[in-house]
Amino acid sequence: MELSAYENPQDALAVIYEFEDGLNKKRANFSEEENLVLDNFLVTEKTYYMLSDETKRKELRPFIENQRDKTESWIKSHESESPSKWIYCTCGDLIFFSMPFSINTIIKYGISVKEFYEKAMEKDPEFCYANLNYAQWYFWAPGIAGGSRKKAEEILENAFSFAVTPAEKYYAGIFYSQCLFENKKREESRAVLQVAYEQFPQSLYVKLIKECNENGYSIFEAGRKMSRQGKQDGSL
Repeated sequence: MELSAYENPQDALAVIYEFEDGLNKKRANFSEEENLVLDNFLVTEKTYYMLSDETKRKELRPFIENQRDKTESWIKSHESESPSKWIYCTCGDLIFFSMPFSINTIIKYGISVKEFYEKAMEKDPEFCYANLNYAQWYFWAPGIAGGSRKKAEEILENAFSFAVTPAEKYYAGIFYSQCLFENKKREESRAVLQVAYEQFPQSLYVKLIKECNENGYSIFEAGRKMSRQGKQDGSL
């Protein structure tokens, strides 16, 4: 959440690397699974800001796919040990981040990413983080594959109600508000986005979302436009 205060992606990446350096000194205190979960978060956070940095984009595909494959392999070999909700959820995130790089990845993982989030929610039905990402699957998946904006809104409403920490309220507020916006519920959207803003008023991301909404489109639509542009110019 606090990384959203940085305008320059390089500055955000520097903070992530600094955090990682401090974390590495404590690695021995964590289990193998906990260290893998932490690495998954680090990879997805780095990926988010590397996407915003054109000089880093060529490194992204192997970076995210290697961590995805490592995590999926670990889960398969430890299935009998009842992996945690966090490992299932972060594996789903790694798959989600890897999907834009290849149509074959979309075909292979389009359903399994949903299943990873479902497994996390089986562990904890009120797991805000998993509900958020599960809802995004429904939002982005085509209707023929089971996607549904209405279903996404229902799950996001649940996620918003399950949010406890400031970061959970921040992210749940963002995604729920933008789904409401796309579903033509503008007043509700504005009220929910305000909750996200109140968690971290310095967020440049919320500021951008407000500007998008004031101009008549959601941050999701802005993302779709960027994705189309990226495919046209070869940057994605």
